[in-house]
Amino acid sequence: MTYKTSRRRDALGWITHFEEGIALNGLARYKDAIIEFNKAIALNPKWADIHYNKSVVLCNLKKYKEAIMELNKAIKLNPNDVDYRVTKEKVHKFVILQKRA
Repeated sequence: MTYKTSRRRDALGWITHFEEGIALNGLARYKDAIIEFNKAIALNPKWADIHYNKSVVLCNLKKYKEAIMELNKAIKLNPNDVDYRVTKEKVHKFVILQKRA
């Protein structure tokens, strides 16, 4: 039985997709990571860390506008998390620098 076929389909199945998304990002399999994060979001759209980690992958894909949108979702869900705001600011500054180059 492989990892994917042994997944539980219960209410916590989103955790498996979330963890797989993180692992795939670490392997530079960014498109596959996005798929897993999207599955996690479909099962638990209110967990801010999923949106944050999806934004990291989107940055790796150089999809900065989409990354900022995901960061906005994370901030809306967890407005007290400083890391989300700092990351959004860094991505925004990077986009501005890219336009100037």
